[in-house]
Amino acid sequence: MRFKFSLKKKLMGLMFGVLLVCSATQVTVAGNDNQYWSNYLFKLYHTDKVSIMLFTEAKLYGNFSKPGLYLLCSRVQYKLYDHLDLQMNNTWLKARDSKGDFITQYRIEPEVNPHFTTGNRNILYFRNRVEIRHIENKGWNNTRYRGRAQFTMKLSNSGPFHSVFTDTEFFYDFAAMKHLEQRTTPFGMNLSLAKNIELQLFYMIQRQRGLEDWFSNQIIGSLLTVKL
Repeated sequence: MRFKFSLKKKLMGLMFGVLLVCSATQVTVAGNDNQYWSNYLFKLYHTDKVSIMLFTEAKLYGNFSKPGLYLLCSRVQYKLYDHLDLQMNNTWLKARDSKGDFITQYRIEPEVNPHFTTGNRNILYFRNRVEIRHIENKGWNNTRYRGRAQFTMKLSNSGPFHSVFTDTEFFYDFAAMKHLEQRTTPFGMNLSLAKNIELQLFYMIQRQRGLEDWFSNQIIGSLLTVKL
């Protein structure tokens, strides 16, 4: 048991170091646009095994000056094992394209998400999502994979601040056969506002591949979670 615990700590330490390196690299290339992403998660039903959720998101582009995206998503999560969650999402959204027009998308999103803990303080969560996307005027041939590794450290005796986290997410487009986007959060925090209400605040760097080169955006974001 000591060996397993030590190995898990070493793996988490290694992963945390990788996330820090990715975060530092992303920060050096931030700067094309400043955006605000506002997220809301409503936990409608929750047991030890099953969760039913409603997620919404709105984004402001152009240095916080104009709407860029509206999203509505239903989620069903099933805890298959102590360290493995399965999830299915159905997502509808409107997003502004490079010409400034809003384009409608519909997505079916299966997820397989392993996660691990060390004691009661650190959590390493891997989100693996396949997005089967129907994009207006482009059809269904737009499937992509998103893989996110997130490291969360719980805090003690910190008032409403109960944890901090860092993560990085990789996007691969199967139609283009390319890595088209990378999102890295150098720092985020989770706060308890009330018994069933939590607030997450984060700073993210979003890198996207353009026609000729990569460009990047700086994101200030929030996530309000309400358990009904």
